[in-house]
Amino acid sequence: MDATSNGTYLLDDDGVFTSTNLPCIGTVIGPGNSVTVNVNFLMIDVGDVYSILQVYSNGGVGYTTFTRPTKTAPISLLEQSTNEGVCLMIPDCAIPLDGCTTQIDMGTSTGFIQNQVTIRFTNNVGSPLTITKSKPSEGDVLVATNPNTDLSEGLSIKPGDSSSASIYFYPRTATLNVDPVVDSGT
Repeated sequence: MDATSNGTYLLDDDGVFTSTNLPCIGTVIGPGNSVTVNVNFLMIDVGDVYSILQVYSNGGVGYTTFTRPTKTAPISLLEQSTNEGVCLMIPDCAIPLDGCTTQIDMGTSTGFIQNQVTIRFTNNVGSPLTITKSKPSEGDVLVATNPNTDLSEGLSIKPGDSSSASIYFYPRTATLNVDPVVDSGT
């Protein structure tokens, strides 16, 4: 059993079961008294997990088993910010070949100002959500501000947490008497 720098004891190698109030070695528990130990559970993967805590004393050895099924999959929410600071849900488009499209309107510009949109990915419930594929825009017109870290492949988002990324639109300078240009990126 290892203790972290903040006084949390890891009751297993993965840190699924933890406690902040284990009694210290040498603690004396008088006759008829007891000690209550609180154990926290951190869901990290879908599946069943367990850990065994053994207690050694001059009165013998005891143990308890902690088990927890973690069978709920993550449920995500993808949102975009507006210029007014409001977050709008981006509709799910799991299979674009079925005819659905998901587009984020970066706005219209005459070429003198840039627009920014922040995309937020939230894991509402369940197990940690892992981003398995992420290819941020790295062009001249649509640019992800931190393409190697924001919403990157392999990023794990715990239940109740979110992660975000900003995308800038640097429009070309407007040219007179030319049809408007529509820029797009994936």
